[in-house]
Amino acid sequence: MTDVVPDTHAREGRIIAESNPARTIELLLEDLAAHGLLYQNFPEDPAARITLHNAAPLRQGNSLRGALTGRAVWVVAELEQNTIRHITLELLGKGNELAAAIQGELAAILIGGPRAASVAHHLPALAAYGAERIYMAADPALEHYTTEGYTAVLVRAIQTYAPSIVLLGSTADGRDLAPRVAARLNLGLTGDCIDLAIDEQHRLVQYKPAFGGSIISFILSNTTPAMATLRPGMLHAAQPDFARTADIIPLPTDHIAEQIRTTIVERTYRDTGVAELESAKIILGVGMGMGAPAAYAPLRQLAHLLHAAIGATRNVTDQGWLPKQIQIGLTGRAIAPRLYLALGIRGAAEHIAGIRKAGYIVSINKNKRAPIFRHSNLAVVGDVHELLPILIARLEEMGFDNLPSPNNYASE
Repeated sequence: MTDVVPDTHAREGRIIAESNPARTIELLLEDLAAHGLLYQNFPEDPAARITLHNAAPLRQGNSLRGALTGRAVWVVAELEQNTIRHITLELLGKGNELAAAIQGELAAILIGGPRAASVAHHLPALAAYGAERIYMAADPALEHYTTEGYTAVLVRAIQTYAPSIVLLGSTADGRDLAPRVAARLNLGLTGDCIDLAIDEQHRLVQYKPAFGGSIISFILSNTTPAMATLRPGMLHAAQPDFARTADIIPLPTDHIAEQIRTTIVERTYRDTGVAELESAKIILGVGMGMGAPAAYAPLRQLAHLLHAAIGATRNVTDQGWLPKQIQIGLTGRAIAPRLYLALGIRGAAEHIAGIRKAGYIVSINKNKRAPIFRHSNLAVVGDVHELLPILIARLEEMGFDNLPSPNNYASE
């Protein structure tokens, strides 16, 4: 650790403190419309345009070119149900910045089964999001993640090509794989980072929250490659460029099956609410001010009208009122929606750490001194139980109950 600084991330936005609840809602809707935050105004998500037919052709690469420079940033891609997880796109965006700073290249590591749908289908997307080189390991034994198989592939690749930085998502798989690889290679590892940078000596600076998120630690690695995992939702994916090409470098997979001792008996996938938090354009945050689940009917109605995902504070999930899987904060999930509507949330540092990357934050709380207001673009002073029914009625009058989900807006 090199230094610590207070996390002073604050927005100090506009405050609405009207005595008339109906007037309060009108001002709220005017503000959202002025900022293009009513979901029908959202531009298309570039990720929806990833297809094989609109991507540039890929090339079989020369595995020796640049392999010994050591100036490469590697992003270990993660797939879930045959889809690239958004954290991979976030890491590619940050990896592009880091590679430019060290005058190196950005590469993706893709591991999976031999079927086209398992691996090859994702190559154009990785190239579009910035990977100049894609190291690909395809083998029947790698169809599903196992610690032994993926560790063997990644360790061998690092030993062969000597990158300077290796990044993984701080997910269930990433948290399992990264420490195993680091231990095998006797490397340092910083887990659960919220950001990365390159200093004047071209060293990787890893930003990690500490003491409940009230300070940020700056961490440097003493080993090469520097390894880090990053929390989903803390970074932004770059805009894809479908004219980009990438060199494809096959990785050896001989004897991989012999190294795998894990037997997969059954596979279960994440709750859909968790997946929604990662991709939702609008998220409703539930705090203790919303009360017990008996008061959640308006909340669910609002989520339906806005096609929003629902998240919660730690206190709410500790009470068992909403599932732990949708907890937002330092010990939960980090989110990056275009609009975050915080309902009855006081604003503990633990929660604020998880919403730093939200595009626009609107908070409703009857306590005008609630800490969340310092981190909001728009602070609404009022009783959430009084305001939500009025907001729902106005949205229904505006026709929101007849509008399709923004996720249904298809590209050509």
